[in-house]
Amino acid sequence: MAADADIHSLVVGREAMACRFEIVFNAGEHPQDTEAALAALDLVDEVESRISIYRDMSELSRLNATAATGWQPVSADTFALLEKAVAIRTRSGGAGHPRTADAIEQLADLPPGEGTEPAAAARQLAPLLEQAVQIRTAALGSNNPQTILLTRRLADAWRTAGDEERAAAAERQLADREPAAETSAGHKTAAPEPPRAATAD
Repeated sequence: MAADADIHSLVVGREAMACRFEIVFNAGEHPQDTEAALAALDLVDEVESRISIYRDMSELSRLNATAATGWQPVSADTFALLEKAVAIRTRSGGAGHPRTADAIEQLADLPPGEGTEPAAAARQLAPLLEQAVQIRTAALGSNNPQTILLTRRLADAWRTAGDEERAAAAERQLADREPAAETSAGHKTAAPEPPRAATAD
């Protein structure tokens, strides 16, 4: 806490997220100005502990560090924030931009709530994957490897959700996209199996 050069102001500040946050009051105007400022800065600390990339143990840092190893749990608030980030990405880059598909797929990689059945989780996951497939198909083409892998994942998700009709529809799209590849010797080989989509226990 420090007094401003102007004796009519009270400034309470704290460092967080590689920035300085300050609360400024008119001196003497609010009886509990210091307490209110400290409470506000405590909220900044809480936000930093959750989503700052400058703290190794924040939720966001842990997610970035471990996402490649499998599903990682996040709080409802953090998930809502990531959903908002996807919405902002969609508005700024355009609904059909490949980066929008990346953001949607990353959101789909987050695990469902604790205790959620695999079928219920897949029903939440599949519409996100369907949206990402549509974007990748329009932007990259139906035969692009990223589009094909994502369509396989979509088929798995619909099957886990118990929707065989939609799973079969996704697989029919794959059948149209994946002719057997010829090797240099003229033999045909099947496309390699993709990794399966993770499901909650």
